[in-house]
This record gives sequence, C-alpha cells and structure tokens, in this order.
Amino acid sequence: MKSIAIVFTKSKEKSGPGAAINRPSLPHPLLNLGSYLKNKKVEVYLIDGQVCDAKEELEKIIGQVDIIGFSVMTMQVSNSLELSDYIKQKYPEKKIIWGGIHPSLLPEQTIKDHSIDYVCQREGEGCLYELCSEKPLNKIKNLVYKKDEKIIINPIREFIDLNKEDKPVWNILDLEKYIIDTKFREIVIERSLPLAVGRGCLFNCAFCVNTILGKKWRALSSKEMIKRMKFLKEKYDIQHFNLADDCFDADLKRVEDFCNTLIKEKLNVTWDVGVRAGNKWTDERMALLSKAGCLAVLIGAESGSDRILKMVTKGITTKDILYMAEQCNKHNILLISSWICGLPTETDEDLKKTISLLKKVTQICPNCTIGFNIFRPYPNSALYFEAEKQGFKTPKSLREWAVKSHAGFLSGGLPWVKNYNKLKAIEFYCMNAFRYPRNIFHSVLVKFSNFRLKHNFYFFPFEIALTKFYVENLFKIK
Repeated sequence: MKSIAIVFTKSKEKSGPGAAINRPSLPHPLLNLGSYLKNKKVEVYLIDGQVCDAKEELEKIIGQVDIIGFSVMTMQVSNSLELSDYIKQKYPEKKIIWGGIHPSLLPEQTIKDHSIDYVCQREGEGCLYELCSEKPLNKIKNLVYKKDEKIIINPIREFIDLNKEDKPVWNILDLEKYIIDTKFREIVIERSLPLAVGRGCLFNCAFCVNTILGKKWRALSSKEMIKRMKFLKEKYDIQHFNLADDCFDADLKRVEDFCNTLIKEKLNVTWDVGVRAGNKWTDERMALLSKAGCLAVLIGAESGSDRILKMVTKGITTKDILYMAEQCNKHNILLISSWICGLPTETDEDLKKTISLLKKVTQICPNCTIGFNIFRPYPNSALYFEAEKQGFKTPKSLREWAVKSHAGFLSGGLPWVKNYNKLKAIEFYCMNAFRYPRNIFHSVLVKFSNFRLKHNFYFFPFEIALTKFYVENLFKIK
C-alpha cells in the first residue's frame, strides 16, 4: 500500500471583489478524501496551504509518502503548479496526481503538463484508494494518465453513497483554524463552521460546472445531518453551521424532517443554507425554517432580466426573486442573493434591469446582503460555447492558466463587454452598497457605493484600489 499527501494550495488572490479578505475556509476535499483513505487504513497526510506554508510542511513528510495529490480550483492553478514543479525537480521519483474542479473540467490539457503524472476526474475517493492500493492503472476508474506519450482516459465510476461511505474523521484537520465568527447584519456568532450535507446538482444552469461534472445530486439524510451537527456542537462548541448543498430543498420532506428534528431535540444552533427561489417557500415553510434556527437563506438570483434568466435556463423568474424577498422580510430571515453580470448576449438594458431589481430586493427586504460577480465562462459549460462564438478564448495550456487566471477569472475581460472596467466597478459597488457596516472605513465605503449606484456614476473608481490595500495590509481579522 502506497502512502499519500494531499495538498490544498492557497488561492492566487488575497481578497475578493468586496471589502473582505479571503479567510481560510474548511477544505472539504481534504476532509473528505483524507477521511475516506484513513478509514481504509491508507497512510495519508493533509496539507492546507491556507493555514501553513505548504512547501515547508510537505518537506517535513516528503520521505514518508509515495504520491502527492493536489485538489485544484482555477484560482489555485498557479500555486499548485509551482509546488508540483518543485517536487518533480527535487524528488522526481514521487508521483503527482491532480484532481478537483479545474482538472475535471480540462483533464487532457492538465495531464499534458510535464509535472503531472495522473489526473483524477470528478470524485476522488475511490480513485485515490485504488491508486494507493497499486491497482493496475487501466483498471482505475476516473483516472487519466500517460502511456508511451499517449493520453489514456479511463471510464467514470459511480458516485459514492454519502450516507454509507462519507464518514468524516474530524480531527484529521485542526478544525480550530476554520472556526470563525459569522456576521448576519448586526448579529455576530463567534463559532461558525461550514458543513457539507450534499454534493452535485439536479438543475441546468448554463453557466455552472455541475452540468459538466455529472448532473446527479446525492445528499445526507436529515438524520445524518443532525448527527454531525450534534457531534460538532458537543466536541467543538460550534454554534452556527453554513450548510453546503446546492439542492438542499430538492427534497422538501428531508427539509421538513431536518427542521422538525432540530426543534424537537432542542439542539440550540443556528444555520444558513442555499435554496431555490420560488413559491414553494410558503409562510408555513418559512416559519418552520425560522423556528428551527435558520438565520439566512441564499438564492441564486443571477439577473433582473427574465430574458437572461430564460437564456441561462435558471428555471426561475424575476417574480420568484421578489417573492423570496417578501417572504424573508415577513419571517425575519436574512436574504443573501447572488447576481451575475457580463453574460453573453446581455445588453445595457438587461444590466440596468438587474441593478434595478436588486435595489427593489433591498427595499422589500432591508435585512439582506448582495453578492455580485462578473460571469466566468467555465470550459465545456453550455454558456462557454456561446462565449467562444463571441470571441472568448481560454488558455491553451495549464501554464497559461497559471499566468492569466486572476479574480476576474481571466485577464483581458470578456470580448462582448464594451467597457470591462465599468463592469468591474459595478461589481464592486454592488458588493458593498448593501452591507452592514463593520467599522468606520466600511461605513464610508457603503455610503460611497450607494451614491455611485444611485447616480450611475462609475468613472474613476478609486475606492477599489483603496479598499484592496486596506483589507490586505491594514485590516486585521481575529
């Protein structure tokens, strides 16, 4: 049996488009993969570059491992590639495997790089276990490798059953490094932790990676969700959970069982979760969420234009978005809504409708927060091909991704957007205008952002550079 180290490198960017610095977030890939392998008696080491110097930590255990795995999102390509190069140069006998979102989207492009021996597509648990077990490469599903300079892509395996095979070993990571204070407007909860309760998605949003990575939703039962929350509350004093599940409300019976059990067992925790906007959220269901401790719900609003919502096959309308604002306001639940601009075929009128609608949402539900981002054309998604038609070009090699990827996904903007800098300014002001001020600096920024949006004045957005400098150099987070 071979041993393995799994590495999660730091993102290329220090801060996001708003007035916030990127804080360490619980790396679910490390927790999931590490737990699965440890439960099967594989010697596994986990290194999270968010909370340590990944290169230094790897050097400490490099003599004890045969394989080094990297879980990679696009913003991690640069740092992951730099460390992979270092390993290959200094320890050429070590095997390197990349997995995660980016290699799964571009497996052939990734495996072509000289520093990478294998690529794992989609879920990595079974693939890594069989690789460590020294199973013949051609028998390992999800694996991509090179043989005599030819790329071999093995068949895809079935997804794991989360209720049977996903068994977290919580102390495999130092959870204290990921427990943070969570703020919901004026409410501050000191010990908050993300908790993954589902994987995959059933829906068809044309901009999303889930449509590429296998459109299948699998979820923990309400019983298993409660069990994990109980353990984490008792062991680590977790007071609030951010439930990660793209289809939390796909099974409404599961939602109701979960809420009723929380109420019955008096677990006394709070939580937030993403849901899909629509009239399924009746007064009865919203009241149940609130009684069960739900402080906030996140919806993917995306656009204020019904034409755009239809184009991206979102499956909701602007009326659904307004309905959610009304329901959240009525039941005193914070509404977090995420929006996208710069989509292919989006016109100035469509963008105006989006800004107008998000303003209406904040008027209906003052207890709300806005997330606003510029469109990212993920390779092989439905909208990626439309983006290609309009002149969008993604990097042709992994090394090019490392150089060109940044917070805006790719340098150079979007060919169909006439004024990309204006779009970046709108993104910044929308992200900050509807926030609850955290300090004097943020209070001033909120007022400036509101003024900018009210008067459609985006010239010379000096606040962007000023805020970036402040959060990365002056603002200290506990």
